[in-house]
Amino acid sequence: MYDYKESGIVLRFPTEDFIPLDKTREYKAINTHHVKAVDIVYYQRESHTMVFIELKNFLSGMRPGDITSKDYTAELQKKSADSLLMMLSLFDGYDYMKNLQSTINPLQQGNPRFEFIHIMKVSNNQVPYVSTMNDKFRNTFAGIAKLFLIDHYMIITQSQANTVLHRYGIEYRD
Repeated sequence: MYDYKESGIVLRFPTEDFIPLDKTREYKAINTHHVKAVDIVYYQRESHTMVFIELKNFLSGMRPGDITSKDYTAELQKKSADSLLMMLSLFDGYDYMKNLQSTINPLQQGNPRFEFIHIMKVSNNQVPYVSTMNDKFRNTFAGIAKLFLIDHYMIITQSQANTVLHRYGIEYRD
């Protein structure tokens, strides 16, 4: 098992087929140009699926209403779209992201499926906000999802994380 820690959250992956995308040299070189990235891209070989994962912790110093003080849904939509574009540039043979092929190379099996999971660590009284954020995200990301045949894209709470991540063999830990 391989652990990844971000925002006080630990994900345990069954294989090392993941990239902390927002920490790569390639991303850091372009993030000053209004490009955003999710925390992790995990490649599950069995299902030939690339899972884009973002982790947010709203428990560290935030009041319950603070989750609505910023448009986090727009931020997550941008991170999802930009991360997808970064991975697609890798597939189309553009040199910029080529270094990442040694870590994740799903092209050996043809075009992969894409899925997006944004996990929000929140208090019980913040859960309704996450549901609203998920509805808005599903609406704003729907066009991109149709273009790339993306069936699973969601914003969920930490209490839903293990149920959703289990299908990929990933464990969520606080």
